[in-house]
Amino acid sequence: MDVGYYTNLFEVSLADEEITFMEAERSRYQDLRELRASLKRARVYADRDSVYGYGKDLSELEPFDGFAETSKRFTEVPNLTSRMILEGYLDELTSNGFELRDQLPVAEALERRKGRVEIFSGSPILELAVGRVRLFRSLT
Repeated sequence: MDVGYYTNLFEVSLADEEITFMEAERSRYQDLRELRASLKRARVYADRDSVYGYGKDLSELEPFDGFAETSKRFTEVPNLTSRMILEGYLDELTSNGFELRDQLPVAEALERRKGRVEIFSGSPILELAVGRVRLFRSLT
């Protein structure tokens, strides 16, 4: 298998260009739950000594102490890149009718389950015994 990012063993092709995001020292934000709760269109992810902010509205992070805009290539931040791919994949599935088993926001579900989630179709694909037995389509 070639070197690259894979999701369920399907290669994810990324442009070799810099991405812009926010970065702060991890020591300033030991617990990300409160920070995540205050964000609507931005997301945060901690890896090693950094907390990364990314998403549709980076300006949401400006009021928080220590965050500064930075740019790096995807290959320079592989854990962040993997997280962004996984979140994008889950966002796409949930926008198409799938639901997270834990019924949590994507970021919280990923944190609790160490990057693993179960997702299923919101409506059964088969129903038997007058609704007492239902079969759902799921992904793990």
